[in-house]
Amino acid sequence: MNKETTNTDLGKIKAARLLVFDFDGNLANTFVPSPNGTCVESAYNYALNWIFGNEFFHRRPPLDVIGGLQSRAPSEIIMALLEKIPRAKFIDHARQFVTRNALILKEVVPDDQASLITDFELHEGIPQTILIERLAELLVRTKLVFLLNEINKEWPLPFPGVVDFFEQLARAQKNGSEIQTAILSSGHTRFIQKWFQVFELSLPQIMVTDDDLRGLAEPADPKQRMKPSPFLMDLVHLRWLEVLGISRGEQELSKYYLPACRAKTIYFGDDTTQDLQLAINSGVEFCWFSPNSGRAETNPRRVVFTRFSDWQGLGKIILNQEETEAS
Repeated sequence: MNKETTNTDLGKIKAARLLVFDFDGNLANTFVPSPNGTCVESAYNYALNWIFGNEFFHRRPPLDVIGGLQSRAPSEIIMALLEKIPRAKFIDHARQFVTRNALILKEVVPDDQASLITDFELHEGIPQTILIERLAELLVRTKLVFLLNEINKEWPLPFPGVVDFFEQLARAQKNGSEIQTAILSSGHTRFIQKWFQVFELSLPQIMVTDDDLRGLAEPADPKQRMKPSPFLMDLVHLRWLEVLGISRGEQELSKYYLPACRAKTIYFGDDTTQDLQLAINSGVEFCWFSPNSGRAETNPRRVVFTRFSDWQGLGKIILNQEETEAS
C-alpha cells in the first residue's frame, strides 16, 4: 500500500463531513395518516389484510397481533407474526396472493434492488431465513402499492425546518462545502425519492434503505441487516468512499478508512433506542430529533448526544461549525 496515496485519501475524508439521516419520523412525519387515512402503520395493516384476508387475523388490525409497529423493519414484522401464526397457513395464503398479483408488485421496487417478486417460490420445506426474506419482500411491495399513491404536498409533511435545512445544505454544497448527505432508513427507495421530488429538495448523494438490505446474501443473519447493527453504517460508509473516489482492499478499509469515516459522521434519528444504539454500535456522533420537549428518552447507558427540535437552527449550527473548522 502506497503511504502517500493513503494519506491523500485520508485527507479527503478528514476534509469532508457526512450527515446521515433516518427518514420516517425524523425528516417526514409518516406516522400520522394522510388525508385519505393512510400512514405507514395503516399501510402495513392494509397490506397484511390484502395478502391474508382479515379473517386470518380474526378481524383485528394485523399489527395488533404483535403489539403494534414499534419501528420494526418488514423482516422483523414477519418474524414476529410467524411466532403467532402457523407457518403452513402463512405460506399457503402468501403463495396464492403472489400468483394473483405478481405483475402489480413487480413495479414498486427498482429492479436492481432486492429480488423480483416473480422469482419467488413458497413451499413448506423452504428454510426459515429464506421464507422470512421472501415474505418480507411480499409485504414491502404490497404496502408500497398503497403508499406511493398517497405522496403529495399534504402527506407526509416535512417536520418544521426540514425544507429550509436541506436548502441551506444545497446552497453550501453549491458554494464548495465538503458536506455530503445520506439516508439510512428502514423505509423504501421509491417512496423517499418521490418525497424529495415532491418537495423539490436535492436527494442525498447516498441512500441505504430496506430495499438494498433485503436483497443481500450477507450477513446471513437477517438481524445483522437491521438497526441497530453497525453493518448498516459500514454500508453507508462504503458508499461514501465511492463518492469520494476511494477504493481499497478489505484490510485497508477496516484499518484506516472506515475508522476515519466514523470520525466524520453525524447520524440524525428520532429514536433513542434503535437509532441511538446504532450510533453507539457504529462509533458515530448522534443527534436526536425530539420535537416534543416532554418526550421520554431511553438512554440507560447515559450516552452523551445532542438533542434538538429545530432543523432550521441546526443547519446554521452545522454550517457555522464547518466554516470554523475550515478556517
